[in-house]
Amino acid sequence: MLFQIRHGIIFRVIQYFFRVVNQWLALPALSQAFQALRAGQSDAATSIDATAMFMQVRGDFTRAISGVFPQTACFAFANKPLAEAVVGALDTLKKDGFYDKLLDQYGVLKIEEPTFSIKGPGPA
Repeated sequence: MLFQIRHGIIFRVIQYFFRVVNQWLALPALSQAFQALRAGQSDAATSIDATAMFMQVRGDFTRAISGVFPQTACFAFANKPLAEAVVGALDTLKKDGFYDKLLDQYGVLKIEEPTFSIKGPGPA
């Protein structure tokens, strides 16, 4: 089996579900993991939820497990007007429903807050 693992806990989750891990292949990129899977050189691969859903929608693979270690992503800006413009644009996308539709398409979690915001002191 092929697993590209970044966190030891993912191994324990996969081991719980599959019960048997025969062989580990450490590959530096998701593209290589999916190529090995497609070529029959592995039985499974791990990736972020959005990539797995993209591959499933294309008909390449079936996403078996999702939602492991969900995280909020962030953008970092050194320019406050740019950061504020991005927050405004994301709020517009969320308000008109595009944000939810896009993230639902890939089966990934959305922020729970009703609007986006700059956290912490932000850029100067």
